[in-house]
Amino acid sequence: MLGDAGLDIKGARITVLGVAYKGGVDDARASPAEYIVRELLNRGAKVVVYDPYITESFGAERSFSLEDAVKEADVVVIVTDHPEFKNMDLDKISELVRRRIIVDGKRVIEPHQAVKHGFKFYVLAMARRLNCKYMFIIMRSKPGIIKIAKMFEDVSRAVNIQMLLRFKSEEVSRIEY
Repeated sequence: MLGDAGLDIKGARITVLGVAYKGGVDDARASPAEYIVRELLNRGAKVVVYDPYITESFGAERSFSLEDAVKEADVVVIVTDHPEFKNMDLDKISELVRRRIIVDGKRVIEPHQAVKHGFKFYVLAMARRLNCKYMFIIMRSKPGIIKIAKMFEDVSRAVNIQMLLRFKSEEVSRIEY
């Protein structure tokens, strides 16, 4: 994803939105944000964390407002589905970020809205088949076109991608592997 934008993870400014284990709570125990933040830091990224409920930052720089957190960000990663993130003003966010790239780990943003505002939009999704866990990155760069990228484990095309993708607002015209 960073490579597609001509960026190296070393030195990239990555904003992580949310460290709570779920939206609307102030508890970071067993939160996936800890692994994500630490891994990004280990790879040399400059990580900024914002969570309106928690002060924990897992070693990253902590921001005290959404606007400060996304300012000059190369990538915005949504880890927690806080109500505040569901209602983000994408016009304002698009003016503050350095690069318009969003990775939505909780599906809080409507894909067509992100694309409409000029963002490259990536959704993390998981599916289970035959007791195996698969993880996909679903990339939307143009309305109606989805690219499926393999991540973590080899992904079988036998998984019903159409069932996995439940986009409410528009039809998917093409899926690319």
